[in-house]
Amino acid sequence: MALRFESRQRYAQQMASTVIFTVLLFASQVATSDTLILDKKGVKTAYEGDLIEYFLEVVNTGATVIDVVEVLDTLPSEVNFVDAIPTPGGVYNSFSGVWTLPALGTGVNDKTSGLMIRAQVGANLITDPTRFVTVTNRADVIGPILPSPVSAEVNTNIVCAFCIDWEIVSVVLDSDVNADLSSGTYESRYFLHVQVTNNGPVMSGATVGVIHFNISGGGFGSVALFPVLPVPVSLDVGESQTITYSTNWHVGPYSDYTISWEFEVNDIALMDPVLPNTTAGSWKGKVKDGPGGGGGCSINKEATTDPLWLFLFILMSIWRISKKMRCKLN
Repeated sequence: MALRFESRQRYAQQMASTVIFTVLLFASQVATSDTLILDKKGVKTAYEGDLIEYFLEVVNTGATVIDVVEVLDTLPSEVNFVDAIPTPGGVYNSFSGVWTLPALGTGVNDKTSGLMIRAQVGANLITDPTRFVTVTNRADVIGPILPSPVSAEVNTNIVCAFCIDWEIVSVVLDSDVNADLSSGTYESRYFLHVQVTNNGPVMSGATVGVIHFNISGGGFGSVALFPVLPVPVSLDVGESQTITYSTNWHVGPYSDYTISWEFEVNDIALMDPVLPNTTAGSWKGKVKDGPGGGGGCSINKEATTDPLWLFLFILMSIWRISKKMRCKLN
């Protein structure tokens, strides 16, 4: 009887220990899974042969220190590893793709760890200049073992080095003015000449459209720019075309004012994988000694395709009719 009782007692103790261990392990996994955040960033578009960068970040948002964290980031076959820079204390193995992190604490200075990976896009990935290849780089937390996966990925569109690339080359602002001395009225209308070009190796079609246009100040009310709908354009390699947008006649300006705009070109074949494809700017006019009595011009660079330079030619007067002012965004 004594032996049978001791055997049952040992069995009960073993079962209790197993249950306690399992509960503690599961609770630890759930807590870690709930408090471990993985973020990954990278470029959206790249050319064949480009040097690109991926950025990984792991954050411990919990209340306990996590001693051992490992992230698997095996680079896709379309890109080749160049080098990696982890947070001090971390190590990235380019052969296995495993990033071993330092211990993640709970304070502001030690709860986050990062990794930057440089890679070079391979050559000869694109066989058709009107196509592109989407490369996916995925990262997964592999240690500690979690009940639910923690992962992140970045998609990059790869285009050939000489693929179709529509560009807004310049935007030129013009205006006409009308002064009626007998009635004392002063009217203006404005033109925006948008020049686009096809830099690609084959003929391509695109649309050019207005994202934003506004005239503030000057005594103007609501001013619309025409045409409103996107304008279709078809150009051969290296060809350019200028599209003219205009406003109607409006009374003014009678005080300082600002004209702002933003245009976009969309390549139909490629769905715009080559970025940027927008150009924005603004023109500031100063009125002295009554409407049309002078002006000034400046550019507000917001989302331009290339560096822009400003040329200003203004000669406006209420006593002179139909004078020109020009502000060129080159």
